[in-house]
Amino acid sequence: MLAANFKPNSAIGYTTASARLSFSKVIKMTSPLRSLAIIGMALLSLVPSVAAAQEPGATDYVPDWSIAVMRSQPASMLRTPGMEYFPIEIAQAWSKENFGVDPLNIQEIKLVVGMPMPGTAPPVGLLIRLNQDFDPAKINPDLLGEDGPKKVADKDVYVLGPENTHLHAVDARTVIISSPQSFESMVNARQGRGLLADLMLQHPLGEKDSQWIVAIEPIRPMLVAQVEQFAAELPEELQELTSVPQLVDAIVYENANDGKTTSMALQLVCDDAAAATELSAIVERAIQFGRVMLIQQITENIEGEGRMPEAQRAYLTRLVNHFAGLIQPEQDNNRLVLDADVPINMAQTGILVALLLPAVQAAREAARRTTAANNLKQIGLAMHNYHATYRKFPPTAISDDDGNRLLSWRVAILPFIEQQALYEQFHLDEPWDSEHNIKLVEQMPAVFADPSLPLPQGMTVFQACAGKGQALELDRDNRIRDISDGTANTIMVVEANGTEAVEWTKPADVDIDLEQPIEQMGHIHPGGFHVLFADGSIRFISHSIDLDMFRALLTRDGGEVVGRF
Repeated sequence: MLAANFKPNSAIGYTTASARLSFSKVIKMTSPLRSLAIIGMALLSLVPSVAAAQEPGATDYVPDWSIAVMRSQPASMLRTPGMEYFPIEIAQAWSKENFGVDPLNIQEIKLVVGMPMPGTAPPVGLLIRLNQDFDPAKINPDLLGEDGPKKVADKDVYVLGPENTHLHAVDARTVIISSPQSFESMVNARQGRGLLADLMLQHPLGEKDSQWIVAIEPIRPMLVAQVEQFAAELPEELQELTSVPQLVDAIVYENANDGKTTSMALQLVCDDAAAATELSAIVERAIQFGRVMLIQQITENIEGEGRMPEAQRAYLTRLVNHFAGLIQPEQDNNRLVLDADVPINMAQTGILVALLLPAVQAAREAARRTTAANNLKQIGLAMHNYHATYRKFPPTAISDDDGNRLLSWRVAILPFIEQQALYEQFHLDEPWDSEHNIKLVEQMPAVFADPSLPLPQGMTVFQACAGKGQALELDRDNRIRDISDGTANTIMVVEANGTEAVEWTKPADVDIDLEQPIEQMGHIHPGGFHVLFADGSIRFISHSIDLDMFRALLTRDGGEVVGRF
Protein backbone atom coordinates (compact mmCIF):
# COMPACT_ATOMS: atom_id res chain seq x y z
CA MET A 1 0.00 0.00 0.00
CA LEU A 2 1.07 3.63 0.39
CA ALA A 3 3.55 2.85 3.14
CA ALA A 4 5.49 0.69 0.72
CA ASN A 5 6.58 3.82 -1.13
CA PHE A 6 8.58 5.01 1.89
CA LYS A 7 11.91 3.73 3.18
CA PRO A 8 14.10 5.22 5.91
CA ASN A 9 17.42 6.73 4.99
CA SER A 10 19.84 7.94 7.67
CA ALA A 11 21.31 10.61 5.42
CA ILE A 12 18.22 12.44 4.18
CA GLY A 13 15.38 11.10 6.33
CA TYR A 14 13.10 9.59 3.67
CA THR A 15 13.28 8.70 0.00
CA THR A 16 10.46 7.61 -2.26
CA ALA A 17 10.01 5.25 -5.16
CA SER A 18 8.23 8.01 -7.04
CA ALA A 19 10.88 10.68 -6.44
CA ARG A 20 11.84 10.59 -10.11
CA LEU A 21 8.37 11.83 -11.08
CA SER A 22 7.89 15.47 -12.02
CA PHE A 23 6.53 17.67 -9.22
CA SER A 24 5.09 20.00 -11.86
CA LYS A 25 2.07 17.69 -12.11
CA VAL A 26 0.64 19.09 -8.89
CA ILE A 27 -2.99 20.17 -9.41
CA LYS A 28 -4.93 23.18 -8.44
CA MET A 29 -8.59 23.42 -7.78
CA THR A 30 -10.23 26.36 -5.92
CA SER A 31 -10.11 30.03 -5.22
CA PRO A 32 -8.19 31.11 -2.07
CA LEU A 33 -11.43 31.87 -0.27
CA ARG A 34 -12.92 28.42 -0.80
CA SER A 35 -9.71 26.50 -0.19
CA LEU A 36 -10.13 26.93 3.56
CA ALA A 37 -13.46 25.09 3.41
CA ILE A 38 -12.43 22.08 1.26
CA ILE A 39 -11.83 18.78 3.01
CA GLY A 40 -9.44 16.62 1.04
CA MET A 41 -10.48 15.92 -2.53
CA ALA A 42 -6.91 15.26 -3.57
CA LEU A 43 -3.55 13.71 -2.94
CA LEU A 44 -0.23 15.01 -4.21
CA SER A 45 2.48 12.74 -5.48
CA LEU A 46 5.50 12.01 -3.37
CA VAL A 47 8.48 14.32 -3.88
CA PRO A 48 12.18 13.90 -3.12
CA SER A 49 13.15 13.99 0.52
CA VAL A 50 15.69 16.70 -0.23
CA ALA A 51 12.73 19.08 -0.65
CA ALA A 52 11.30 17.89 2.66
CA ALA A 53 14.44 18.98 4.43
CA GLN A 54 13.76 22.54 3.27
CA GLU A 55 10.68 22.86 5.54
CA PRO A 56 11.75 22.40 9.17
CA GLY A 57 8.96 22.00 11.69
CA ALA A 58 6.40 20.86 9.09
CA THR A 59 5.21 17.99 11.27
CA ASP A 60 5.36 19.78 14.61
CA TYR A 61 2.37 18.97 16.82
CA VAL A 62 0.91 16.40 14.40
CA PRO A 63 -0.17 13.45 16.61
CA ASP A 64 0.08 9.95 15.24
CA TRP A 65 -3.72 9.67 15.29
CA SER A 66 -4.02 12.35 12.59
CA ILE A 67 -5.55 11.27 9.28
CA ALA A 68 -5.98 14.71 7.67
CA VAL A 69 -4.25 18.06 7.84
CA MET A 70 -5.04 21.47 6.41
CA ARG A 71 -2.28 24.07 6.24
CA SER A 72 -2.63 27.65 5.07
CA GLN A 73 -0.61 30.88 5.15
CA PRO A 74 -3.15 33.66 5.87
CA ALA A 75 -0.60 36.49 6.00
CA SER A 76 0.39 35.98 2.36
CA MET A 77 -2.99 34.73 1.16
CA LEU A 78 -4.94 37.76 2.44
CA ARG A 79 -2.56 40.11 0.63
CA THR A 80 -3.01 38.53 -2.82
CA PRO A 81 -4.90 40.54 -5.48
CA GLY A 82 -7.70 37.99 -5.54
CA MET A 83 -8.66 38.81 -1.96
CA GLU A 84 -9.41 42.55 -2.23
CA TYR A 85 -13.14 41.82 -2.10
CA PHE A 86 -12.82 39.79 1.09
CA PRO A 87 -14.01 41.73 4.22
CA ILE A 88 -10.50 41.84 5.70
CA GLU A 89 -11.26 44.92 7.82
CA ILE A 90 -14.09 43.10 9.58
CA ALA A 91 -11.92 40.04 10.24
CA GLN A 92 -9.16 42.28 11.59
CA ALA A 93 -11.51 44.17 13.91
CA TRP A 94 -13.04 41.00 15.33
CA SER A 95 -9.71 39.22 15.82
CA LYS A 96 -8.04 42.23 17.46
CA GLU A 97 -10.99 42.86 19.75
CA ASN A 98 -11.32 39.26 20.92
CA PHE A 99 -7.74 37.91 20.78
CA GLY A 100 -5.47 40.92 20.37
CA VAL A 101 -4.13 39.47 17.10
CA ASP A 102 -4.18 40.90 13.57
CA PRO A 103 -5.01 38.07 11.12
CA LEU A 104 -2.52 39.63 8.69
CA ASN A 105 0.14 38.57 11.20
CA ILE A 106 -0.88 34.91 11.19
CA GLN A 107 1.98 33.15 9.45
CA GLU A 108 0.55 29.63 9.36
CA ILE A 109 -2.56 27.74 10.41
CA LYS A 110 -2.33 23.98 10.71
CA LEU A 111 -5.51 22.00 11.39
CA VAL A 112 -5.18 18.29 12.17
CA VAL A 113 -8.14 15.90 12.26
CA GLY A 114 -8.23 12.36 13.61
CA MET A 115 -10.32 9.28 12.98
CA PRO A 116 -14.05 9.89 13.58
CA MET A 117 -15.59 7.37 15.94
CA PRO A 118 -19.27 6.36 16.07
CA GLY A 119 -21.27 8.72 18.25
CA THR A 120 -18.38 11.08 18.97
CA ALA A 121 -16.72 14.00 17.23
CA PRO A 122 -13.29 13.30 15.69
CA PRO A 123 -10.24 14.58 17.60
CA VAL A 124 -9.25 17.99 16.30
CA GLY A 125 -6.35 20.34 16.93
CA LEU A 126 -5.20 23.68 15.58
CA LEU A 127 -1.66 25.08 15.50
CA ILE A 128 -1.23 28.81 14.83
CA ARG A 129 2.13 30.45 14.14
CA LEU A 130 2.31 34.26 14.35
CA ASN A 131 4.57 37.04 13.17
CA GLN A 132 3.78 39.01 16.34
CA ASP A 133 3.75 38.18 20.04
CA PHE A 134 0.52 36.86 21.50
CA ASP A 135 -0.60 37.39 25.08
CA PRO A 136 -3.44 35.01 26.08
CA ALA A 137 -4.30 37.35 28.95
CA LYS A 138 -5.75 39.70 26.29
CA ILE A 139 -8.46 37.20 25.25
CA ASN A 140 -11.93 38.67 25.57
CA PRO A 141 -13.24 37.36 28.94
CA ASP A 142 -16.64 36.77 27.33
CA LEU A 143 -15.03 33.99 25.27
CA LEU A 144 -13.61 32.17 28.28
CA GLY A 145 -15.39 29.34 30.04
CA GLU A 146 -13.24 29.82 33.15
CA ASP A 147 -11.43 32.77 34.68
CA GLY A 148 -7.71 32.65 33.96
CA PRO A 149 -5.60 29.63 32.99
CA LYS A 150 -5.65 26.17 34.54
CA LYS A 151 -3.01 23.45 34.54
CA VAL A 152 -3.44 20.58 32.07
CA ALA A 153 -0.51 18.18 31.57
CA ASP A 154 1.61 20.76 33.42
CA LYS A 155 0.72 23.41 30.79
CA ASP A 156 -1.14 26.69 31.23
CA VAL A 157 -4.46 26.26 29.42
CA TYR A 158 -7.20 28.81 28.78
CA VAL A 159 -10.66 27.31 28.41
CA LEU A 160 -12.76 28.77 25.58
CA GLY A 161 -16.54 28.71 25.78
CA PRO A 162 -18.90 26.00 26.97
CA GLU A 163 -17.25 23.43 24.65
CA ASN A 164 -14.22 23.49 26.99
CA THR A 165 -11.84 24.10 24.06
CA HIS A 166 -8.23 24.29 25.23
CA LEU A 167 -5.89 27.14 24.22
CA HIS A 168 -2.20 26.96 25.11
CA ALA A 169 0.60 29.35 24.14
CA VAL A 170 3.64 27.16 23.44
CA ASP A 171 5.65 30.36 23.18
CA ALA A 172 4.94 34.02 22.37
CA ARG A 173 4.29 33.20 18.70
CA THR A 174 3.00 29.61 18.70
CA VAL A 175 -0.50 28.72 19.90
CA ILE A 176 -2.29 25.37 20.16
CA ILE A 177 -6.10 25.23 20.22
CA SER A 178 -7.71 21.80 20.53
CA SER A 179 -10.55 19.75 21.89
CA PRO A 180 -9.91 18.53 25.46
CA GLN A 181 -9.40 14.91 24.40
CA SER A 182 -6.80 15.94 21.81
CA PHE A 183 -4.75 18.38 23.87
CA GLU A 184 -2.17 16.19 25.61
CA SER A 185 -1.37 14.08 22.55
CA MET A 186 -1.04 17.18 20.38
CA VAL A 187 1.13 19.21 22.75
CA ASN A 188 3.42 16.20 23.22
CA ALA A 189 3.82 15.59 19.47
CA ARG A 190 6.67 18.08 19.19
CA GLN A 191 7.94 16.23 16.13
CA GLY A 192 5.06 14.32 14.58
CA ARG A 193 5.37 10.73 13.39
CA GLY A 194 3.15 8.42 11.39
CA LEU A 195 1.69 8.08 7.91
CA LEU A 196 0.27 11.61 7.72
CA ALA A 197 3.52 13.15 8.99
CA ASP A 198 5.40 11.22 6.29
CA LEU A 199 3.07 12.61 3.64
CA MET A 200 3.59 16.15 4.94
CA LEU A 201 7.37 15.76 4.71
CA GLN A 202 7.01 14.66 1.11
CA HIS A 203 4.70 17.59 0.26
CA PRO A 204 6.15 20.81 1.68
CA LEU A 205 3.79 23.79 1.80
CA GLY A 206 6.44 26.13 0.43
CA GLU A 207 4.93 29.30 -1.05
CA LYS A 208 1.49 27.83 -1.57
CA ASP A 209 -1.53 29.50 0.01
CA SER A 210 -3.13 26.34 1.35
CA GLN A 211 -2.91 22.57 1.34
CA TRP A 212 -5.02 19.58 2.35
CA ILE A 213 -3.54 16.12 2.85
CA VAL A 214 -5.73 13.12 3.65
CA ALA A 215 -4.57 9.56 4.32
CA ILE A 216 -7.29 7.23 3.04
CA GLU A 217 -5.93 3.92 4.32
CA PRO A 218 -6.93 4.42 7.98
CA ILE A 219 -10.51 5.32 7.07
CA ARG A 220 -10.97 2.99 4.11
CA PRO A 221 -13.32 0.52 5.89
CA MET A 222 -15.54 3.39 7.01
CA LEU A 223 -15.60 4.93 3.52
CA VAL A 224 -16.41 1.59 1.91
CA ALA A 225 -19.31 1.06 4.35
CA GLN A 226 -20.70 4.55 3.70
CA VAL A 227 -20.47 4.10 -0.06
CA GLU A 228 -22.36 0.83 0.16
CA GLN A 229 -25.22 2.60 1.96
CA PHE A 230 -26.03 4.93 -0.93
CA ALA A 231 -24.83 2.75 -3.80
CA ALA A 232 -28.38 1.74 -4.71
CA GLU A 233 -29.33 5.40 -5.17
CA LEU A 234 -26.66 6.04 -7.81
CA PRO A 235 -27.55 5.87 -11.51
CA GLU A 236 -26.30 2.76 -13.25
CA GLU A 237 -23.73 4.88 -15.11
CA LEU A 238 -22.13 5.93 -11.80
CA GLN A 239 -22.21 2.60 -9.97
CA GLU A 240 -18.51 2.03 -10.60
CA LEU A 241 -17.69 5.08 -8.47
CA THR A 242 -18.31 2.88 -5.44
CA SER A 243 -14.95 1.19 -6.07
CA VAL A 244 -12.99 4.46 -5.74
CA PRO A 245 -12.28 4.10 -1.97
CA GLN A 246 -10.63 0.75 -2.72
CA LEU A 247 -8.34 2.29 -5.33
CA VAL A 248 -7.13 5.49 -3.64
CA ASP A 249 -4.54 5.44 -0.85
CA ALA A 250 -4.20 9.15 -0.21
CA ILE A 251 -5.35 12.60 -1.35
CA VAL A 252 -3.57 15.96 -1.54
CA TYR A 253 -4.98 19.30 -2.60
CA GLU A 254 -2.91 22.47 -3.02
CA ASN A 255 -3.76 26.05 -3.90
CA ALA A 256 -1.46 28.92 -4.91
CA ASN A 257 -1.83 32.46 -6.24
CA ASP A 258 0.91 34.39 -8.02
CA GLY A 259 -1.12 37.59 -8.45
CA LYS A 260 -2.20 36.74 -11.99
CA THR A 261 -3.57 33.22 -11.74
CA THR A 262 -4.97 30.93 -9.08
CA SER A 263 -3.34 27.51 -9.38
CA MET A 264 -5.32 24.53 -8.15
CA ALA A 265 -3.77 21.11 -7.76
CA LEU A 266 -5.42 17.75 -7.08
CA GLN A 267 -3.84 14.28 -7.07
CA LEU A 268 -5.22 10.88 -6.18
CA VAL A 269 -2.45 8.47 -5.24
CA CYS A 270 -3.02 4.79 -5.82
CA ASP A 271 -1.05 1.71 -4.76
CA ASP A 272 0.32 1.14 -8.25
CA ALA A 273 -0.02 2.22 -11.89
CA ALA A 274 -2.63 -0.44 -12.65
CA ALA A 275 -4.95 0.92 -9.95
CA ALA A 276 -4.39 4.46 -11.26
CA THR A 277 -5.31 3.33 -14.77
CA GLU A 278 -8.55 1.78 -13.52
CA LEU A 279 -9.35 4.90 -11.50
CA SER A 280 -8.65 7.17 -14.47
CA ALA A 281 -11.16 5.31 -16.65
CA ILE A 282 -13.83 5.49 -13.92
CA VAL A 283 -13.34 9.22 -13.36
CA GLU A 284 -13.34 10.05 -17.07
CA ARG A 285 -16.63 8.18 -17.60
CA ALA A 286 -18.17 9.89 -14.57
CA ILE A 287 -17.14 13.33 -15.84
CA GLN A 288 -18.58 12.60 -19.27
CA PHE A 289 -21.87 11.34 -17.79
CA GLY A 290 -22.07 14.36 -15.49
CA ARG A 291 -21.43 16.72 -18.41
CA VAL A 292 -24.25 15.19 -20.47
CA MET A 293 -26.70 15.15 -17.57
CA LEU A 294 -25.90 18.73 -16.56
CA ILE A 295 -26.40 20.02 -20.09
CA GLN A 296 -29.68 18.13 -20.33
CA GLN A 297 -30.92 19.50 -17.01
CA ILE A 298 -30.05 23.15 -17.55
CA THR A 299 -31.35 23.22 -21.11
CA GLU A 300 -34.64 21.63 -20.05
CA ASN A 301 -35.07 24.35 -17.42
CA ILE A 302 -35.04 27.02 -20.13
CA GLU A 303 -38.60 27.11 -21.38
CA GLY A 304 -39.86 28.21 -24.75
CA GLU A 305 -38.66 28.24 -28.31
CA GLY A 306 -37.16 30.94 -30.43
CA ARG A 307 -33.94 32.90 -30.78
CA MET A 308 -33.43 33.91 -27.12
CA PRO A 309 -34.12 30.52 -25.47
CA GLU A 310 -31.92 28.79 -28.05
CA ALA A 311 -29.12 31.32 -27.42
CA GLN A 312 -29.36 30.71 -23.66
CA ARG A 313 -29.13 26.96 -24.16
CA ALA A 314 -26.13 27.36 -26.47
CA TYR A 315 -24.35 29.63 -23.97
CA LEU A 316 -24.87 27.31 -21.01
CA THR A 317 -23.84 24.29 -23.06
CA ARG A 318 -20.63 26.08 -24.03
CA LEU A 319 -19.87 26.88 -20.38
CA VAL A 320 -20.43 23.30 -19.25
CA ASN A 321 -18.22 21.92 -22.02
CA HIS A 322 -15.51 24.46 -21.19
CA PHE A 323 -15.35 23.65 -17.49
CA ALA A 324 -15.65 19.92 -18.10
CA GLY A 325 -12.59 20.23 -20.31
CA LEU A 326 -10.66 21.88 -17.47
CA ILE A 327 -11.01 18.90 -15.16
CA GLN A 328 -9.88 16.12 -17.45
CA PRO A 329 -7.59 13.79 -15.44
CA GLU A 330 -4.10 12.71 -16.49
CA GLN A 331 -2.34 9.61 -15.21
CA ASP A 332 1.27 9.84 -14.02
CA ASN A 333 2.41 6.38 -12.96
CA ASN A 334 0.46 5.58 -9.75
CA ARG A 335 -1.19 9.00 -9.58
CA LEU A 336 -4.30 10.51 -11.13
CA VAL A 337 -3.70 14.22 -11.69
CA LEU A 338 -6.09 17.09 -12.29
CA ASP A 339 -4.75 20.62 -12.58
CA ALA A 340 -5.98 24.06 -13.55
CA ASP A 341 -4.73 27.65 -13.65
CA VAL A 342 -7.61 30.11 -13.27
CA PRO A 343 -7.05 33.79 -14.22
CA ILE A 344 -7.31 36.04 -11.18
CA ASN A 345 -10.28 37.95 -12.61
CA MET A 346 -12.18 34.65 -12.79
CA ALA A 347 -11.18 33.88 -9.21
CA GLN A 348 -12.45 37.32 -8.17
CA THR A 349 -15.72 36.56 -9.88
CA GLY A 350 -15.89 33.34 -7.90
CA ILE A 351 -15.34 35.25 -4.67
CA LEU A 352 -18.08 37.73 -5.50
CA VAL A 353 -20.44 34.87 -6.35
CA ALA A 354 -19.56 33.17 -3.06
CA LEU A 355 -20.28 36.38 -1.15
CA LEU A 356 -23.53 37.08 -2.98
CA LEU A 357 -24.84 33.51 -3.11
CA PRO A 358 -26.24 33.48 0.46
CA ALA A 359 -28.16 36.68 -0.27
CA VAL A 360 -29.48 35.25 -3.54
CA GLN A 361 -30.50 32.02 -1.85
CA ALA A 362 -32.18 33.95 0.96
CA ALA A 363 -34.12 36.01 -1.58
CA ARG A 364 -35.23 32.87 -3.41
CA GLU A 365 -36.32 31.22 -0.17
CA ALA A 366 -38.21 34.36 0.83
CA ALA A 367 -40.01 34.30 -2.52
CA ARG A 368 -40.88 30.61 -2.12
CA ARG A 369 -42.15 31.22 1.42
CA THR A 370 -44.30 34.07 0.16
CA THR A 371 -45.78 31.86 -2.54
CA ALA A 372 -46.49 29.05 -0.07
CA ALA A 373 -48.18 31.50 2.30
CA ASN A 374 -50.25 32.98 -0.55
CA ASN A 375 -51.36 29.50 -1.62
CA LEU A 376 -52.51 28.73 1.90
CA LYS A 377 -54.25 32.12 1.99
CA GLN A 378 -56.21 31.18 -1.13
CA ILE A 379 -57.17 27.87 0.48
CA GLY A 380 -58.35 29.77 3.57
CA LEU A 381 -60.49 32.12 1.47
CA ALA A 382 -61.99 29.14 -0.34
CA MET A 383 -62.81 27.49 2.99
CA HIS A 384 -64.65 30.58 4.21
CA ASN A 385 -66.46 31.15 0.91
CA TYR A 386 -67.59 27.51 1.06
CA HIS A 387 -68.83 28.14 4.63
CA ALA A 388 -70.65 31.29 3.54
CA THR A 389 -72.38 29.29 0.80
CA TYR A 390 -73.22 26.08 2.67
CA ARG A 391 -73.06 27.33 6.28
CA LYS A 392 -70.36 24.80 7.08
CA PHE A 393 -66.78 24.06 6.10
CA PRO A 394 -66.19 21.50 3.35
CA PRO A 395 -66.22 17.89 4.54
CA THR A 396 -62.84 16.22 4.96
CA ALA A 397 -64.03 13.80 2.27
CA ILE A 398 -66.72 13.68 -0.39
CA SER A 399 -68.51 10.43 0.48
CA ASP A 400 -71.18 8.24 -1.10
CA ASP A 401 -74.50 7.28 0.51
CA ASP A 402 -72.86 4.37 2.30
CA GLY A 403 -70.26 6.60 3.92
CA ASN A 404 -67.37 5.48 1.72
CA ARG A 405 -64.77 8.25 1.46
CA LEU A 406 -64.26 9.05 -2.22
CA LEU A 407 -62.55 12.41 -2.79
CA SER A 408 -60.66 14.99 -0.74
CA TRP A 409 -61.91 18.31 0.61
CA ARG A 410 -59.44 19.83 -1.85
CA VAL A 411 -61.74 18.70 -4.66
CA ALA A 412 -64.75 20.14 -2.84
CA ILE A 413 -63.28 23.68 -2.79
CA LEU A 414 -62.32 23.73 -6.48
CA PRO A 415 -65.24 26.00 -7.45
CA PHE A 416 -64.02 28.50 -4.85
CA ILE A 417 -60.47 28.73 -6.25
CA GLU A 418 -61.64 29.45 -9.79
CA GLN A 419 -61.44 25.80 -10.88
CA GLN A 420 -65.11 25.13 -11.69
CA ALA A 421 -64.22 23.51 -15.02
CA LEU A 422 -61.87 21.05 -13.33
CA TYR A 423 -64.46 20.32 -10.63
CA GLU A 424 -67.02 19.40 -13.26
CA GLN A 425 -64.66 16.82 -14.76
CA PHE A 426 -64.75 14.69 -11.59
CA HIS A 427 -67.16 11.81 -11.15
CA LEU A 428 -68.20 12.66 -7.60
CA ASP A 429 -69.73 9.22 -7.07
CA GLU A 430 -66.45 7.44 -7.78
CA PRO A 431 -63.30 7.15 -5.62
CA TRP A 432 -60.27 9.29 -6.31
CA ASP A 433 -58.38 6.40 -7.91
CA SER A 434 -61.18 5.19 -10.20
CA GLU A 435 -60.32 4.71 -13.85
CA HIS A 436 -61.76 8.14 -14.63
CA ASN A 437 -60.75 10.22 -11.59
CA ILE A 438 -57.15 8.98 -11.39
CA LYS A 439 -56.43 10.78 -14.66
CA LEU A 440 -57.21 14.12 -12.99
CA VAL A 441 -54.48 13.79 -10.34
CA GLU A 442 -51.95 15.30 -12.72
CA GLN A 443 -54.13 18.41 -13.11
CA MET A 444 -53.50 19.61 -9.55
CA PRO A 445 -54.05 23.38 -9.28
CA ALA A 446 -50.96 25.40 -8.39
CA VAL A 447 -52.60 26.55 -5.14
CA PHE A 448 -51.99 23.09 -3.65
CA ALA A 449 -48.27 23.08 -4.52
CA ASP A 450 -45.45 24.09 -2.17
CA PRO A 451 -42.74 25.75 -4.30
CA SER A 452 -39.94 24.87 -1.86
CA LEU A 453 -40.59 21.13 -2.07
CA PRO A 454 -40.22 19.30 -5.39
CA LEU A 455 -42.75 16.46 -5.36
CA PRO A 456 -44.12 14.09 -8.01
CA GLN A 457 -46.88 15.61 -10.08
CA GLY A 458 -50.18 15.71 -8.18
CA MET A 459 -48.75 15.41 -4.65
CA THR A 460 -49.40 17.99 -1.90
CA VAL A 461 -48.34 18.71 1.68
CA PHE A 462 -51.20 21.15 2.40
CA GLN A 463 -53.35 19.01 4.66
CA ALA A 464 -56.24 19.55 7.04
CA CYS A 465 -56.25 19.09 10.80
CA ALA A 466 -58.91 16.40 10.77
CA GLY A 467 -58.44 14.53 14.05
CA LYS A 468 -60.88 14.36 16.94
CA GLY A 469 -61.31 17.75 18.56
CA GLN A 470 -59.51 19.49 15.68
CA ALA A 471 -60.81 22.13 13.29
CA LEU A 472 -62.23 19.69 10.73
CA GLU A 473 -63.34 16.53 12.50
CA LEU A 474 -63.92 13.49 10.34
CA ASP A 475 -67.40 12.45 9.15
CA ARG A 476 -69.35 15.37 10.56
CA ASP A 477 -70.39 18.89 9.72
CA ASN A 478 -67.87 21.46 10.97
CA ARG A 479 -68.96 25.04 11.54
CA ILE A 480 -67.31 28.19 12.84
CA ARG A 481 -69.51 28.05 15.94
CA ASP A 482 -67.91 24.70 16.85
CA ILE A 483 -64.51 26.40 17.32
CA SER A 484 -65.03 27.61 20.87
CA ASP A 485 -61.31 28.30 21.39
CA GLY A 486 -61.57 31.00 18.72
CA THR A 487 -60.81 30.81 15.02
CA ALA A 488 -57.62 32.89 15.51
CA ASN A 489 -56.36 30.26 17.98
CA THR A 490 -57.20 27.09 16.01
CA ILE A 491 -55.14 25.67 13.15
CA MET A 492 -57.17 24.36 10.20
CA VAL A 493 -54.57 23.43 7.55
CA VAL A 494 -50.85 22.72 7.97
CA GLU A 495 -47.83 22.62 5.73
CA ALA A 496 -46.89 19.01 6.49
CA ASN A 497 -43.56 17.27 6.12
CA GLY A 498 -42.65 15.84 2.73
CA THR A 499 -43.02 12.29 4.05
CA GLU A 500 -46.71 13.03 4.67
CA ALA A 501 -47.42 14.11 1.07
CA VAL A 502 -50.51 12.61 -0.59
CA GLU A 503 -52.27 12.81 -3.94
CA TRP A 504 -54.33 15.99 -3.78
CA THR A 505 -57.58 14.23 -4.70
CA LYS A 506 -57.13 11.42 -2.17
CA PRO A 507 -59.32 11.76 0.95
CA ALA A 508 -56.32 11.59 3.29
CA ASP A 509 -54.68 14.08 5.64
CA VAL A 510 -51.86 13.92 8.14
CA ASP A 511 -52.85 11.93 11.23
CA ILE A 512 -51.20 14.21 13.78
CA ASP A 513 -49.44 12.49 16.67
CA LEU A 514 -50.06 14.87 19.56
CA GLU A 515 -47.08 13.41 21.42
CA GLN A 516 -44.60 14.46 18.71
CA PRO A 517 -46.53 16.75 16.32
CA ILE A 518 -43.54 18.83 15.19
CA GLU A 519 -41.96 15.81 13.51
CA GLN A 520 -44.90 15.66 11.09
CA MET A 521 -44.89 19.36 10.29
CA GLY A 522 -43.00 20.82 7.36
CA HIS A 523 -39.21 20.93 7.42
CA ILE A 524 -39.18 22.56 4.01
CA HIS A 525 -38.20 26.07 5.09
CA PRO A 526 -35.38 26.90 7.49
CA GLY A 527 -36.68 27.31 11.02
CA GLY A 528 -40.37 26.48 10.72
CA PHE A 529 -43.54 25.83 8.72
CA HIS A 530 -46.72 27.60 7.58
CA VAL A 531 -50.17 27.02 9.04
CA LEU A 532 -53.63 28.28 8.10
CA PHE A 533 -55.79 29.30 11.05
CA ALA A 534 -59.56 28.93 11.03
CA ASP A 535 -59.98 32.70 10.71
CA GLY A 536 -58.11 32.60 7.39
CA SER A 537 -54.83 34.05 8.70
CA ILE A 538 -51.44 32.55 7.86
CA ARG A 539 -48.67 32.17 10.44
CA PHE A 540 -45.11 30.84 10.22
CA ILE A 541 -44.58 28.58 13.24
CA SER A 542 -41.10 27.90 14.60
CA HIS A 543 -39.96 24.29 14.99
CA SER A 544 -38.97 25.26 18.53
CA ILE A 545 -42.49 26.32 19.57
CA ASP A 546 -43.54 25.10 23.01
CA LEU A 547 -45.21 21.71 22.49
CA ASP A 548 -48.08 22.40 24.89
CA MET A 549 -48.74 25.66 23.07
CA PHE A 550 -48.77 23.89 19.70
CA ARG A 551 -51.09 21.18 20.97
CA ALA A 552 -53.46 23.89 22.20
CA LEU A 553 -53.46 25.47 18.73
CA LEU A 554 -54.39 22.11 17.18
CA THR A 555 -57.60 21.77 19.24
CA ARG A 556 -60.76 23.76 18.64
CA ASP A 557 -62.52 23.36 21.97
CA GLY A 558 -59.85 22.45 24.50
CA GLY A 559 -60.38 25.56 26.57
CA GLU A 560 -56.64 26.31 26.78
CA VAL A 561 -55.41 29.84 27.37
CA VAL A 562 -53.25 30.69 24.36
CA GLY A 563 -50.64 33.41 24.81
CA ARG A 564 -48.19 34.89 22.35
CA PHE A 565 -46.38 32.47 20.05
